[in-house]
Amino acid sequence: MDRTQQFVSKPVDMLLTPIRFVPKLLQQAFFSMVTKILRPPASAATTEDTRNRIRILENELLYQSGRNALLEEHIRAQKILVDRGIDPRYLLQATITGFQAGAATNTVILDKGSHDGVKGPYPVLSELSLIGRISSVGPKVSTLRLITDPRVKVQASIVRRTPTGLVAIVSNCLVTGVGQGRMETDTPIASAPVKPLPGDLVLLTDPEWPVAVRNTVLGEVTEVGRKESRFLLYDIHIIPRVNIHSISSVIVVMGE
Repeated sequence: MDRTQQFVSKPVDMLLTPIRFVPKLLQQAFFSMVTKILRPPASAATTEDTRNRIRILENELLYQSGRNALLEEHIRAQKILVDRGIDPRYLLQATITGFQAGAATNTVILDKGSHDGVKGPYPVLSELSLIGRISSVGPKVSTLRLITDPRVKVQASIVRRTPTGLVAIVSNCLVTGVGQGRMETDTPIASAPVKPLPGDLVLLTDPEWPVAVRNTVLGEVTEVGRKESRFLLYDIHIIPRVNIHSISSVIVVMGE
């Protein structure tokens, strides 16, 4: 190639070089765009991670709020019990750690035992309602027999809430646990001048229980019927005011 050809070809090559790179640049841009579509940018991953952290914090806040509400409920209950003359030293908070196997669930396990001062048969409350009594005690745990256990029978009264206060409907009846979270009582119609109704409260009056828990709520009337075999009796069905499966801790009332 002579000098003239070299002189002409160099400018031509310089002009053609950008044109040769155009298809390659377009190809790189295309692949870059596809990659961005198929793979979220780092900022998206960071956003999702932040959302997960927020969810964790929200769950923790909800958990702590529940614990605070539970603590406030126990403080309120203990204050009311103290106002009734119970020494606060005899009020022991215990946590439910297990349930009896089976559908009846008539006993539960508490995390307090003889090392904590539990001797039994101490009454156990939740939300100012009587839910049972300690039936056995170990060094570090104890067993709570629920008021709905078929082996439990207590004397009680049935009252009705009115704008002016509580009105006695049945002054004395025998309440028996029937399992499955229920109780019942047979009441002579003649002894109830006013018919019991769903919503009436059942209060403990049994003299064999400590004075501190007498007149506490056992449960609420859910159904009133007549016995088929004994037509002169009301057949009254009762459920506890507290669902044992919805609580995690209770108050053991120690001492007589």
